[in-house]
Amino acid sequence: MDKEQAIFSAEKKRTGKILMVLIPATVVMIILAVIAGVYANMLDNERKVETSDGFIITATSDSFISAAKKSGYEEIYNEKENMPKIVKSAIIAVKDDDLIRFLEFKKTDDAKSFFALKAREFKEEAKKAGVTDAKERREENYTYYTASVESKYMHVVRVKNTVIFATAIEKNKANVENIIKELKY
Repeated sequence: MDKEQAIFSAEKKRTGKILMVLIPATVVMIILAVIAGVYANMLDNERKVETSDGFIITATSDSFISAAKKSGYEEIYNEKENMPKIVKSAIIAVKDDDLIRFLEFKKTDDAKSFFALKAREFKEEAKKAGVTDAKERREENYTYYTASVESKYMHVVRVKNTVIFATAIEKNKANVENIIKELKY
């Protein structure tokens, strides 16, 4: 065997060894990417809620914080430690006299009960003030109530196991609505 054939033979062996490592590594990476995609899709489907208008993806603490910051809320606090065990996460955003809370419950039934309590409080306040232009919508996994009472705007919305409720001065109503819109609630 001459020198050129020896070099060619050595290169062929080296290339074969490299391919023996690269091909299985590539296959493993493809499998991991597919698994990650399936898992991400499962998480989105778990958070997807069907309404009469289409689908809503339930918000997370992070998406609420992002939406609140976009609307100018700089004082944002994690309230989880002050909440009962039925609450998975709790965030409060404060600006001027506005207060917006995001609560994620461990169970949808607990979120329904809490929503009913807050909506009843807001309705009683609106009734005392003689408000007649309140808005309400009720579906299995999507419910909201809004009203303006004197110079105060009230909004409570539930999507599956999450509840957002807000009280804001009337001139800041758009800030609350922007957060709700950003979250597609």
